[in-house]
Amino acid sequence: GKVVDASGLGARSVISTISASSVNAATNKRAIINHSLNTLDVIVQLHDTDTDGTVYAQVTRTSDGGSTQSADHITVDFGRDIENDVKCIIMSAKGGTSKTPTYA
Repeated sequence: GKVVDASGLGARSVISTISASSVNAATNKRAIINHSLNTLDVIVQLHDTDTDGTVYAQVTRTSDGGSTQSADHITVDFGRDIENDVKCIIMSAKGGTSKTPTYA
């Protein structure tokens, strides 16, 4: 099996802060992040930097919010203005172990 320590996780994760002053739901409601992880298998978590509350937004694996997939970008679409900056944590699941679920 593989052993992944903190240094290995760092190479498979990206942290970006989306500025509240740059997001305007009427004109600039999208934040595009180039994570350069070279995979569509990413997990994205968003949270408010002031309250630490989870922020919900539409996240697509595209470089423009369109329908063309990108293995190196995500687009975060906000439906409204955001009050505070939003921290975006992107982690790669590339190479993860696949498991089949059981059902009860």
